[in-house]
Amino acid sequence: YEVDFSGNRNMCLDATGGTAAAGVKLEQWGCNGGGNQRWFFQPKGGGYYAIASSQNQNLVATVGGATDGSGNPVIELQPSTGAANQLWKLNQLGIVYLHG
Repeated sequence: YEVDFSGNRNMCLDATGGTAAAGVKLEQWGCNGGGNQRWFFQPKGGGYYAIASSQNQNLVATVGGATDGSGNPVIELQPSTGAANQLWKLNQLGIVYLHG
């Protein structure tokens, strides 16, 4: 899937630098159709998913220990362990669009 954000449908969830590697930060970036903007939603039970890179499905979106300048947690790719900081729930808020 490609994950677009409402308010600016030209912005996608992006692995920084166009690559998938452990520690790579995730960000909003202009949609370009690259593999670093394609994601697999892997069901983990209870309505939760791991969001895996299409370039390496063993790497998933992970809430890291660092924060950005605004105090928001930094999301990065890390090897999948099934830990709580790697589980995501899709809420029907109308702000994210999934394109298959």
